[in-house]
Amino acid sequence: MREHLEPAGAAVGRHVYLIALVGLATFYGLERMVRSVGGGVETDAATAAAVFRLHIGAFAVYNLLLSYLLLHREDRAHADLLLYFVAIGLHLVTTDFGLRQDAPARYDRHARWVMSLAVLAGWLLGLLVELSEPVLAMLFAFVAGGIVLNVLKEELPEERQSRFSAFALGAGGYAVVLLLAA
Repeated sequence: MREHLEPAGAAVGRHVYLIALVGLATFYGLERMVRSVGGGVETDAATAAAVFRLHIGAFAVYNLLLSYLLLHREDRAHADLLLYFVAIGLHLVTTDFGLRQDAPARYDRHARWVMSLAVLAGWLLGLLVELSEPVLAMLFAFVAGGIVLNVLKEELPEERQSRFSAFALGAGGYAVVLLLAA
């Protein structure tokens, strides 16, 4: 992909892993916040509702980006598009299942519709709006980081204790390595 980027976009090509790391860290931080509210920490109903709305809003943007990027892939071979469509569709089903576990009543009442409409909005936006190659590369990288986290979240056992501060320290260290290697 790097060879297709304009000179201004060449920096994006060099920092694509850093952008993916930002996506991963963003979704990890969001998950830790949701778990802290639902994990026995004393919170009022208004705070819990606000965190739920933030969580659903972030994943609505995630869904929108996934469906937008489906229409703007570099490789447009039909078999590759079909594979991407099936993989992302299965990913969205898994993500939907995970989001529903946090607050089934709230999710069933409104959030599932928000998530579905976000996918449709991303598709429509993809038909109407053409972004530059560097911006597309950044979006693909950011979403890739989110995909990595969401796959790990659903696959790692919940018995393991984790801390965002340790993760952030490691991510920051890796970010420095990426920047120095560029």
